[in-house]
Amino acid sequence: MNKQTWIGFLLLALFVVFIRAFLLTSTQFVADDALITYRYAENLAAGNGLVYNLGEKVLGTTTPLQTLLVTLAVIIGIPAKLFGPSLNIFCDVLTSFLIVLLFRNHFNRPYFGFFVAFVYAVFPTPWIWSISGMEVSLYAVCLFSSIYFFLGKRFSLSFLFFGLAFLTRIDALVLMVAILMIAVFNREKIGWRPWLVLGLVLAPWILISTWYYGSPVPNSVIAKKVFYGELPAFRSAPFEIIQGFIFGGKTNLVSNLYSAVYMVPFVLLLLFSLIGIGGLFRLGRNYLILPLWMGGYIAFFIVGQTHMHPWYFAPFYAIYIPVVGLGLLLVWEKIGAWLKGSSFGKGLYKGLAVFILVVCTGIVVVEAKILTHYLAAYQKTENFLTDMAFWVKDRTSNGDKVYYSDIGKLGYFSQRYILDSVGIVSPVVTKHYRNRDWIAPIEEVKPQIVLLAETDFRLNDFLNNPEMKKLYQEVKRFDYKKSKHYTDTIYSESASDQEYPIIIAYEKQR
Repeated sequence: MNKQTWIGFLLLALFVVFIRAFLLTSTQFVADDALITYRYAENLAAGNGLVYNLGEKVLGTTTPLQTLLVTLAVIIGIPAKLFGPSLNIFCDVLTSFLIVLLFRNHFNRPYFGFFVAFVYAVFPTPWIWSISGMEVSLYAVCLFSSIYFFLGKRFSLSFLFFGLAFLTRIDALVLMVAILMIAVFNREKIGWRPWLVLGLVLAPWILISTWYYGSPVPNSVIAKKVFYGELPAFRSAPFEIIQGFIFGGKTNLVSNLYSAVYMVPFVLLLLFSLIGIGGLFRLGRNYLILPLWMGGYIAFFIVGQTHMHPWYFAPFYAIYIPVVGLGLLLVWEKIGAWLKGSSFGKGLYKGLAVFILVVCTGIVVVEAKILTHYLAAYQKTENFLTDMAFWVKDRTSNGDKVYYSDIGKLGYFSQRYILDSVGIVSPVVTKHYRNRDWIAPIEEVKPQIVLLAETDFRLNDFLNNPEMKKLYQEVKRFDYKKSKHYTDTIYSESASDQEYPIIIAYEKQR
């Protein structure tokens, strides 16, 4: 690589770090679910074991690699809430580099690769979730690395990064299916070394988790399968899932002018992606791993019949944007071939390139402002949950148990035993939900505090249960719109996608 390329990498890295650091410091955004991982990591670092509730061995995290990395950071004195987003930002820098290398080594267009990496860096969905503390950017770089080395026929490295991706998110299995399909289709001999590498990566965790928890399968996977299986109303419909992947994670677009304007650039991206897939067909069969993974990733969530959380969409764009970029490149070169036939055409071609760069710069500035306001509004609802967690901590004693659904901030800041109403860290909940007995977990555990939203489907059963009536009394209502955090702006509604429900606290009579 020449000097200009190295300077390009440096500027790209600085840009990726700057825009993410700007959004993070402007909003202080941290996702509720990230705090579940942090609590696991901090418990392990403190010598309490890889557990959520002390003394209860339940594998409620599906991202053991990120959990262990955060644990190491905490052990050496780096706070989890600082290390989580920092790790993601570093991973996004690496993903951006890999995009450039893909265009340099496989598409022969290194400088266009920088433009595509720029587009990925500012694409809203990965941009938002890279600062959230979730595992999305770590997962994306492991996936991209595995695909990149597979395309270069460096199968041992490909399987190494697949193993790391699988230890970050179990839906990485989709990638292995795509790899094996391409290998069979091409009659490619992978050999035994890549499988040995994969075994060395996965075996330690499989053995340790089986010994420690009794199974390497996360309880959260079982809990979600039972919860959404018994309650189909909470699943995302296939149309919503597909719509979300096409339109940047938006699953609730409606027929109005705003939605129509919002959809236009995403429809253009979809068209360019189809052109890009056509270009991959012409490049060779190996390159079909990119669209195979994209289609498989979407199918995984449709077949899985789950609820699509917004961060599920983010890793998709690490692959989708380069495919879109290839389509744009093919169109751009066609336009160039047509315009460069005359001196006027050459000038127009250069002017068009400058115009596109100016427009992209303007979009980034506007987008940064919108995302800052959006996440600031979103974080206000998160701060509201934090206040509720501290109220719980002040109201209870060590050893007391608390029942609620969104357990991230509640568990992290209250440091109480959490009875998770979805069952992610509470197998007793899943056990009773299999029988559609929604209140039985509360009857069995008898937590000191029960928190139920006014819109919670379990509320009526709770209020009409004779034993619950005798045992619990209402002590407080948490109304976000009456809290100090609420501000009525155009971003307030969009941040939560719906009105934030009133949460009612019931306390067990001592």
